[in-house]
Amino acid sequence: MQVLAKRADNLKYLVICLALLVIADGILTQYLTTQGLGIEANPFLNTVVGESKFMLIKISGALLVSLLLWDMYRLKPKVAIISSTVAVVAYTVIVYWNISIFFITQI
Repeated sequence: MQVLAKRADNLKYLVICLALLVIADGILTQYLTTQGLGIEANPFLNTVVGESKFMLIKISGALLVSLLLWDMYRLKPKVAIISSTVAVVAYTVIVYWNISIFFITQI
């Protein structure tokens, strides 16, 4: 029982971290694209970047994915934790990439 509680705590931290990373990616992407320093790689979001609904879509997407991962945990805890970990690693790379673009273009 204690192992399940620890897994739930791990998932909680992963989901929160993922949501914050998605929002950070949105903020950085919004800034970089509006300043002409970068582009949005997602073709679905490319048309709305720079508009106010871009951040609304990013935040809504982050919350939706968080809820889906939490729901997945009830049925397949290991799959939910692995999926969350992979997503956190991927978004960490994306956010670091955006930060590096920001610093490179400011020098």
